[in-house]
Amino acid sequence: MKALRGIIFRRSAYCCRYNVVMRRFYIFFLISLIVFSCAMPSFGRTAAKRRVAKTVRRILNPKQKAPTRAELIEQARQLIAVLIATAMPIPVATTAPVVVNTAPPADPELDLRVVVGLRCYERDSIGTVLLRRKGTGVLISRSGHILTSRHLVDPDWLALSGAEGLAKTSGQPNNVTFDHCDVALPDSPHTPTDMQIRLINPQLPLGFFLFVSHRVFTPTTTNLSDGEKKLLDFALLKIDGPTPEAQLVPDAPKYSPDHFPFVRLTETLPTEQTEVVTFGYPAEAGLSAGSRFGEFYLKGSIEQVISYGRGDEHFRETPLMAELRAESGIFGGRSGSPIFYRGNVFALIFGTDPELLSKNYAVTTAAILRTLREQGQAAELGY
Repeated sequence: MKALRGIIFRRSAYCCRYNVVMRRFYIFFLISLIVFSCAMPSFGRTAAKRRVAKTVRRILNPKQKAPTRAELIEQARQLIAVLIATAMPIPVATTAPVVVNTAPPADPELDLRVVVGLRCYERDSIGTVLLRRKGTGVLISRSGHILTSRHLVDPDWLALSGAEGLAKTSGQPNNVTFDHCDVALPDSPHTPTDMQIRLINPQLPLGFFLFVSHRVFTPTTTNLSDGEKKLLDFALLKIDGPTPEAQLVPDAPKYSPDHFPFVRLTETLPTEQTEVVTFGYPAEAGLSAGSRFGEFYLKGSIEQVISYGRGDEHFRETPLMAELRAESGIFGGRSGSPIFYRGNVFALIFGTDPELLSKNYAVTTAAILRTLREQGQAAELGY
């Protein structure tokens, strides 16, 4: 019996020493992993160390009851996850402000304040001045010349050009004459990027209508064919003073001639399939109950040039119309919107295809500049 007790004691002692050795080896292995993981760069490392220590203590605590198989698997999963998190960088939520996309804008040299909103008024036969149209224009000179669509500012041209559809759509009354347009500039010069337009297409609020403009030029069309008359849809306004509203706006910029931002017109047209960008004030943006023209919001659109069309008489050698396809539809109220290519204007939207709203039409600046030169207006604009 004494010999048997000696054998059991020696075997028990051997097992205890074996368990101690294995436990020390296991602890050494864990410590080595922790040291290795802490030597690598990571975010939130202090918190990760605490999680490792807590997990190790929980696993190695000799007083803890024997874990079940499911608990062992879960503990191993937690330990592996903590070790990986300590060894590899992970993003950490912070309270720092969100950084806005700083990618270069669609047109790096473009000052968005050149795209102006227009509230256009007409005078009826008894002298009443009524707000009749909403549209877009673009400043093309430092002295305040605005290029816009002719059908916004010339009621007579609607009938003369054969564009009865525009007159019916807008509810054009008889015996009215154009009076003036109020002008508002965007508050910010910053242009949304192509990516921002595609993903969120932000609605940029317009500033106050601080300036008054009057029509100073509409092209003579006697030398044009009937088709060319309908397509040469442009006119010039000029800012010549403040609105009564400007006196009610605190800290409003004062009217000062020759101090307006402007953009150049180009005769270099982009090739077909080229992506371009346009900005305007669509009618569907900002419509509120009981107020059709009360709010203006500037929106952008990425478009692709589909084709160019020449005239059949005077413009046989000059591209007169551009056909474009937008990623989103062009709606009423966007007439007069400039289309930009490499920071310059190369076309002016005047209409859409009623059966396919993503297809729209624009008069090219090649035809506009040719007309301005032929009719003695280009020099004043610096062309």
